[in-house]
Amino acid sequence: MYGNYKYSNDVTLEQTTIVSDTEITPYYVWNTCFTKDALIQEMQEAGFEFCEIFSDVTGRAYNEENETMAIIVEKNLVKKL
Repeated sequence: MYGNYKYSNDVTLEQTTIVSDTEITPYYVWNTCFTKDALIQEMQEAGFEFCEIFSDVTGRAYNEENETMAIIVEKNLVKKL
C-alpha cells in the first residue's frame, strides 16, 4: 500500500506499508521543499556559511529552472571573538 500526501508549508509525506504473513510495517518519509533563498537562510541560522550553489551534485552551473540543486556550505567550529 502506498500514499502520497501534500501538506501546507511545502511538506509532503510518502507513506508505504509493507504487509507480510506475520506483520504490517508502515514507513513514513517526510519531505520539505525549499526555495534556494529559504534553504540558504535556514542554513545560515544554523551557523553555516553559504559558499556555492550548483544545479546538481556533479557541479553543473546553477539554473533556477532545474528541479534539483546542490549547495556547498561551511561550518566554522572555532568561535569568533
